[in-house]
Amino acid sequence: MLTIQELEESEALQTIVIPLIVPTDDEVENIKDLDLSKSALNACYSKPIHNKKGELQSFFEVEIKFEGEHNLPPKEEWFYVFTDGGDGFKARFVGKKTKRLSAFEDKEIIGSWIKERLMNLEIIPEFKFVIQDHFKEGVITREMLEEYGGDKLILKKTTKFKKDENKKRRAVWLFSFPSKNYSNKELSEMGNRVFFLPKSAWK
Repeated sequence: MLTIQELEESEALQTIVIPLIVPTDDEVENIKDLDLSKSALNACYSKPIHNKKGELQSFFEVEIKFEGEHNLPPKEEWFYVFTDGGDGFKARFVGKKTKRLSAFEDKEIIGSWIKERLMNLEIIPEFKFVIQDHFKEGVITREMLEEYGGDKLILKKTTKFKKDENKKRRAVWLFSFPSKNYSNKELSEMGNRVFFLPKSAWK
């Protein structure tokens, strides 16, 4: 069974660094119609309160986009992703010039990993839906990321593979949200880091 440590120690076949574009506290407080559509972690605030299915807009929906990367697998070639918090999911890259990481079976899993970590550290309040955040206290700002000690995500293609339901070997990528203010041990003690992933994570 793969472990987070094995993936961290694996040679990086490809590394994508994704800077997190977020507003400042002052911008959130003073700009009435602040455009958050290009802010990966705050994209949920730029969407209607109800989605196309009539469901409330989730607080955990994020948009992980980047440009300038080449030699990425095509949309049809999905792969497995481990987060440094222990989540496992299937993903693919979509888009042309601007690429987006799509967790196509669970669109909330990436946002849950990031935002629940910030909730555990009491950097942001706990919300489930955007409509609950009357004062935009859940908008992630530059100052919040400074408190966390990290303002980027790192997506690394490892040398590891995982067989899917049809026994086809799929590449495994590691998704990290590094912090200079908190050690891996501290994050682990907060229940946000799993070293041995259960088989159920791959279903």
